[in-house]
Amino acid sequence: MTNEIIISKLDKFIRKYYKSKLIKGILYCVFLLLSFFLILNTLEYFGYYSTLTRSILFYSFLTIALLILYFFILVPLFKIFRLTKTISYKEAANIIGTHFPEVSDKLLNLLQLQDVASKEDSELLEASIKQRTQELSPIPFVKAVDISKNKKYIKWALIPVVILLLCGIFFPSFISEPTYRYINHTKHFQRPAPFSFKLLNTDLKVLQHGDIDIRVKIEGEMLVDKVNIVINKQIFEMNKEKKDIFTYSIKQIQNNVTFHFESSEITSNDYNIEVLPKPILLDLQAVITYPAYTQIKEESFTNVSNFSVPKGSTISWRAVTKDTKTLIFKNNNKEESFSPDKNGRLSFSKLIMSDLSYQLFTKNNFTTFSDSLEFLVNVIPDLSPQIAVIEQKDSIIADRVYFRGQIKDDYGFSKLEFHVEKYEKYSPKQTIISSSLPLNTKENAQEFYYSYDLSELKPGERLVYYFEVWDNDAIDGAKSTRSGVFTIEIPSIDEIEEKQEKTSNQIKKETDQSLMELKKIQEEIKELNKKLLEKKELDWQDKKQIESLKKKQDQIKQSLENISKKIKENNNLDQRYKQQNEEILKKQKELEKLYEEVAKDMFEELNKMIKDNIKKEDLKEALDKMKMSNENLEKQLDRNLEMFKRLEVDKKMLETIDKLNKTAQEQKELSQETQQNPKNNKDLQEKQSQLNKSFEDIKKDIQELQKKASELEEPLKIKSDKQKEDSITQAQKNAQKNMEQKKNKDASKNQKQAAEKMQEMVDDLQQQQEENEEEQLAEDIQEVRQILKNLNKLSFMQEDLIIKVRETSVTDPLYQNLINTQNKIKNDMKMISDSLFAMSKRQPQISNIINKELTSIDNQIGNSIEKLLQYNQGIYGSYRNTQATSSQQYAMTSMNNLSLLLAESLNNMQQNMKSKSKSKNNSKSQPKNQCNSPKQGKQNPKSMREMQEALNKEMERLKKEMEGQKKGQNQKPRIGENAKINEELAKMAAQQEMIRKMMQQYSNDLKEEGGKSAGELDNLIKQMEQTETDIVNKIINQQTINRQNNILTRMLQHEKAQAKQEQEQRRESTEGRDLIDKSNNQFLEFNKLKNRELELFKQVPPVFSPYYKEKVNDFFYKFER
Repeated sequence: MTNEIIISKLDKFIRKYYKSKLIKGILYCVFLLLSFFLILNTLEYFGYYSTLTRSILFYSFLTIALLILYFFILVPLFKIFRLTKTISYKEAANIIGTHFPEVSDKLLNLLQLQDVASKEDSELLEASIKQRTQELSPIPFVKAVDISKNKKYIKWALIPVVILLLCGIFFPSFISEPTYRYINHTKHFQRPAPFSFKLLNTDLKVLQHGDIDIRVKIEGEMLVDKVNIVINKQIFEMNKEKKDIFTYSIKQIQNNVTFHFESSEITSNDYNIEVLPKPILLDLQAVITYPAYTQIKEESFTNVSNFSVPKGSTISWRAVTKDTKTLIFKNNNKEESFSPDKNGRLSFSKLIMSDLSYQLFTKNNFTTFSDSLEFLVNVIPDLSPQIAVIEQKDSIIADRVYFRGQIKDDYGFSKLEFHVEKYEKYSPKQTIISSSLPLNTKENAQEFYYSYDLSELKPGERLVYYFEVWDNDAIDGAKSTRSGVFTIEIPSIDEIEEKQEKTSNQIKKETDQSLMELKKIQEEIKELNKKLLEKKELDWQDKKQIESLKKKQDQIKQSLENISKKIKENNNLDQRYKQQNEEILKKQKELEKLYEEVAKDMFEELNKMIKDNIKKEDLKEALDKMKMSNENLEKQLDRNLEMFKRLEVDKKMLETIDKLNKTAQEQKELSQETQQNPKNNKDLQEKQSQLNKSFEDIKKDIQELQKKASELEEPLKIKSDKQKEDSITQAQKNAQKNMEQKKNKDASKNQKQAAEKMQEMVDDLQQQQEENEEEQLAEDIQEVRQILKNLNKLSFMQEDLIIKVRETSVTDPLYQNLINTQNKIKNDMKMISDSLFAMSKRQPQISNIINKELTSIDNQIGNSIEKLLQYNQGIYGSYRNTQATSSQQYAMTSMNNLSLLLAESLNNMQQNMKSKSKSKNNSKSQPKNQCNSPKQGKQNPKSMREMQEALNKEMERLKKEMEGQKKGQNQKPRIGENAKINEELAKMAAQQEMIRKMMQQYSNDLKEEGGKSAGELDNLIKQMEQTETDIVNKIINQQTINRQNNILTRMLQHEKAQAKQEQEQRRESTEGRDLIDKSNNQFLEFNKLKNRELELFKQVPPVFSPYYKEKVNDFFYKFER
């Protein structure tokens, strides 16, 4: 308790001690601060220091003031409240002891004893402390501090206070002005001058990058002529607007600007131009997202004002701004606002469906808008697809049409279709067929190939077909474009027959004209020959006449080619639209082939005759050959014309029978329908009316058939039963009448009766046709046998005559008898020739080569008679006529050739006879895929092989005879000395020549048909020619025999191969459609392969914009076309 009292009294002392310090510090602060303030004011009042000096003085005053306040006021306060360290109790005891003598060291000793007592527990110490405490307790320690001593500092503090008050009262500007300038130490203050600067601008704010005009006015007693403006320490002379007003324009201000005016060493205050931030569009990026169906990748454009996009594209604008609060998108007086983020970025999107013209504005708090930017987006519409199609008809497969097309679009396709509209003639019925074609939907330009089968078209039908392509427009929907429309109209049966009839008349007319022209040419050749006999050399008139002959010959050839073409057209119509009998088809092919052969065999000797230096003898020989060729050509044309007329009769007969049979079936079906449907009279009457008309047309066809048959050189008798025709007509009329009276039962009986009568007429006509064919064929076979017998007899006569001519001299009395014998052979051959020529008009088996051999025989016999008569007995004496025997030898060779050909033709005719008999016994009609008769007009490999085999045996026999003769004479034999061997050699050479010609003809036929083995026969023909050369040179040795055996082996192999090929062809005839389809695929593949190289280029180009894609595709299209 005692200790606490002392400590409390010490604390009070210490607090009073620092209060005295605080009072003293306050007085010091007043004196020092006011004195320093008065000093600074005095300096500034008179000094007008610069802003820098004033700033230094100002901040110096503040620093000193803070230090004085800290040390003289704040430190004592902190100690009063014991916030900082104060004097210790012992120090306070010393101060108290010094002030109070009676205390002296007692208080200090007491504090020391307490310190010891706190460490040691002693009663003595306790007693001592207690004693001392009691002694010091009455003494007031606080009186040791005398606050009144601070009064002596008051007078010092009052000095600056009084001075300040006096100045404030009597000279306030001394206090206020410097103080104001110190407070605004950053401003420039000028000394009072005779004039001042007055800024006329009320607003010193400008947008960044903007301009401002500074205007200042001079006020005061004095005016100046020049004023400078100091901008960022750079001096610029101002423009004098008026005597007291000056201006200066500051351009493109980017940052805040400080300026003042100067003139006559007088400086104005500083002014600040505040630059307001301008909203700026730093970067604008347009990201275009194209419609998915265009297959175009996303693209971006930076700072591009105008661009084009496909319709339906989405544009996302991404903008980077600065000092911008709002971006305004304006379109068609409509505005949309977008606010950027804290980084100045913003984005917005638009779906573009039409052309877009828009403006962009930026603004902030300091401006309503900035300069606008105008943009244009051009919309590219998705155009309709394009399609171009080329139609191509196959010259080989007439029933198929091919298409090659190209489609183009901006971006791709969705589908491609082929549409067919089928119309029936005289009927509103319409059938529509659509087929989808494969295509690459992503390729915007491509080609396609397609084919369509026309074989199902029937006469009278019309096809309208086209292609249609759709694009892949996903915005407005797929648009379609059609190609050009193609049309095919098949004529009706009546129109086809009318056209064929017209063509047939033209063929007959042109053939007659060709025959007449040939006769005129023959007359001109005859006249030219007469002229040549009277001239030694040719003149220009002769050559001109030869050129004229050639032109006429060429015209005939051209006419024959046209005839052949028309025959082929007629045959194609039959094969395509009519179900022709196989026999008729064969005859048509044979006739077509005959006309082609005639055109090919036109004699070309005139090319040799028009040479400049041709000799008279060569020309005469050429004219003789031309004459012989034309004679043969006349016969061929005459024969072809008659065969054509006979073919017309056969076709007309079969067509009439077919029509009549079809009408009979329809009449029978109508009879049943009439009986079963008594109510549907109107339709039934119409059908009956049509059948009535059909039968009337058939009656006309029968009359036309009879007319054509009567116009033949050997007219055919075709009977028509008028009674049956009238009966049928009457029955049909009765049926029509009963149907009108609704007596359908009676009408049905009439119809059935008419159908039965029609069927009887069909049977009658078929029987007539078969009887005529069999009768004619039997007569021709018998006649050929007789001709062959007579020909062999004449051949032996000619052979005997050759020997006699060789042995008889010109002066021999028997020489005239030889001439008479040769004339008799000629006359007899003329009869055979006439008979064969007449028969060749009826039988195709009598080939053109027979007529050629007949012409050759006639010419050679004529030459031999001429040479026999040329020799004068007085001149030549005992001379033997070897030139005549040469022509006779050629004539005999042709006779032998003719015998072999007739034997072959007879064999074909007999086989044909057997085939018809067998067919008649088995059935009335023969299936189309069955053929029992051999091919007409074509050489038989088996017959040629048998002829070659017989010739080989004869040659081996003759070789042995020659070898025996050689051994008998013991020397090399001279064959010419033995007439018998010479005759046999000549006969063998002729036989080998005939077989070779037959083989050559056979090879040509195979080549025309595209046979693979035709080339193998050429080697055989060359070997045969070598054999002929050996025989003529009278050389028959082992090498010759080996060659002949090799020829025979090759012929046998070819015969077997040909038989196998014919069997395969019969099997393949049922697979025709597969072949057509294969041909179709090959055609399409060929076209695709043909364009593969160009397609490679098309697939290579990089990703272009739609504009450049279109340009590239146009280039490829034009390049390909």
